[in-house]
Amino acid sequence: MATFSRPVDLRNQPARVTSHFYQDQTEHEINTMETLPEEMVEEIANHLTVNDLIACSAVCSAWREAFNQDSLWKPYCNKNKEEYLRVTPKVLTRGFEIPWTENSTLSPVCHWRMAYMRENYLRNNWRMGRYWTQAVIDEASDLYPCVKTDSSKKKDTYFKKEVHADFFTNDLMLIMTEHYIELWSLLSDPVVNVCRLYHNVPGYVFKSFKRIETDPPGMILVFFTGVQVFYMDPTSNTLFFKHMFYFNENFRLPQMTQKFVVDMFSNKPFQFVECLVVDRLFFGVNKYCTSKVHVWDLEKGTKLREVGCPINVDCNVVDLKLSKEDGAILVVFARLDPDYKNNPNREIAGTKYTAGMFYFFVYDSKKLAFLPFSHIQRITNRYSSVIQKPYIAVSDGDKLDLYNYFTSVKIRTFTASLQYAGVTDKSIIFQSENAVQAFITSNRTDLTMGNMYVSRFGVIHENFVRVVVRQRDRLRNEVWEVGTKFRKTGTLLPRWHFEVMTNPAGTRLLVREKVLSKRLITVKHFW
Repeated sequence: MATFSRPVDLRNQPARVTSHFYQDQTEHEINTMETLPEEMVEEIANHLTVNDLIACSAVCSAWREAFNQDSLWKPYCNKNKEEYLRVTPKVLTRGFEIPWTENSTLSPVCHWRMAYMRENYLRNNWRMGRYWTQAVIDEASDLYPCVKTDSSKKKDTYFKKEVHADFFTNDLMLIMTEHYIELWSLLSDPVVNVCRLYHNVPGYVFKSFKRIETDPPGMILVFFTGVQVFYMDPTSNTLFFKHMFYFNENFRLPQMTQKFVVDMFSNKPFQFVECLVVDRLFFGVNKYCTSKVHVWDLEKGTKLREVGCPINVDCNVVDLKLSKEDGAILVVFARLDPDYKNNPNREIAGTKYTAGMFYFFVYDSKKLAFLPFSHIQRITNRYSSVIQKPYIAVSDGDKLDLYNYFTSVKIRTFTASLQYAGVTDKSIIFQSENAVQAFITSNRTDLTMGNMYVSRFGVIHENFVRVVVRQRDRLRNEVWEVGTKFRKTGTLLPRWHFEVMTNPAGTRLLVREKVLSKRLITVKHFW
């Protein structure tokens, strides 16, 4: 038989627990947030999100002091852009304001919390569409006839040949024509030409431009296996041609005469190549025909090593992908079926239509060694893969599998007909059947973009993506942020025929477009 106890009225009972707790405050000190040791506060912060940290810091002055530690905020900051945002003047009317004054009784905000505030201010400018637009090249206006071809003798004649624009550093823009390479400073309006290097660069080589993000900065141009390396002289701020090599050979070319330069970029039998730049290191592969990854030191112009498949199988390299956060490189080998060896270029929207046995490995670019991770999978439909610390995503067209390359554990499977996959700073994002989904790597949650017909998308910078949305009979180019949810921003993009790229810090967005067959290159400043 069930028994029930009589309810007890505690309203008139002595508070024995409370009185016992406070009976001897001299012997038992009460622990409050401000008296906790830093190690315990750090342990608490390990279980909080950055929004939780912000909320805790706003509770009271004591909590503000407890959470005002560099070690708590540094993990949420981009170490590569901290110094740049700290020393670079703001050009927007509404600038970043330091949240304390000399007369304040509060202690100064710690260094890395201030760094987070600057980055958040920059992200808010992207979200709210706060920027000013600077016209750099406008062929439809006489105000910006900045670039001329050398063959043009008339003062007011515009481009007759191709031109390419990109960022060389955060504050320098690169302009390439077929006869010279120029660097322009974006710190003034109008822009200022810093230097010009006469060099033969065919138009079909422009897209191979890659930055060398070191100090001093540099760049490379690649045509098949030929690589030309340029660096900036830090004393004169001029660009110079340093050395050249064929990455599948063992030594750089001893001579850099005009004949060798022209010959390297001249027409040759077509080859499938892939290359990556990680700090001062170059990684290049001849896809589908060799099993070697060639590693070069770009600063010294020396070959460091050739890396083959870690296991003893007959296979070739088919792909290289880079994780920007830790410099890990996904190296994909494959033994393709005979029907596909003769036509490895069957590709739709970046997804390669190949079939065979695929071998996935992760290479540490800092230690120059493979990690223990390995994955073998037979793919019969459409192969695609991406890497974002600590995950790799492998698709065979009908599903997308996620693996942790530190633990070798399979994390998740998405069943979808994949059309495109990419990575942001905190997510693996992919498009399937006109919908966009994201896997957030920090908390392993899934996001799906709402009821929208997405034609295509691409990653712009950090967690901002360009989304082409079809609405009725019109296409709209929008910028969305991938965070705790998909969020549309106020940053506007042109409707037709344009390309976008950002500088490394994300403070500027370069837009290349054509308006009535006239080139228009503008820079949007978000800082």
